[in-house]
Amino acid sequence: MTLIAFTPEGFASDAELISVWIEPGIIDARQWINALAARVTNLALAEDNPVEACIHACNTLGLPIEDNPHQIGESLVTHNLELRTKLNCLIHNDPFPATQLSSDENSEQAMGATDFDNWVEIAYNYSRQ
Repeated sequence: MTLIAFTPEGFASDAELISVWIEPGIIDARQWINALAARVTNLALAEDNPVEACIHACNTLGLPIEDNPHQIGESLVTHNLELRTKLNCLIHNDPFPATQLSSDENSEQAMGATDFDNWVEIAYNYSRQ
């Protein structure tokens, strides 16, 4: 199935941080967080030295070291309770469940403009607020 670009509405945060590629339809919070972890993993895998990038990201975010680029999304997103708590605090209106049937151009642009280092920097800034 073709994935679409999606940014949950109702968050007071950067689209670069929270936008994902996801299957169209009804989207719940679990699907979105899993898609975000997958996006972060793919960003890490696109780095010239994914292992080094993962170690640097974990050090930057103060997390246990995960040097497996295929697992880094789980570490930086799914298991990062500090970041997830901060994101939850940025919700103005509960964005889930959401229905998205086509790709959002702004979400695509936000993701296209963000590499792994940018994402980690944005995540760091939000986790420290």
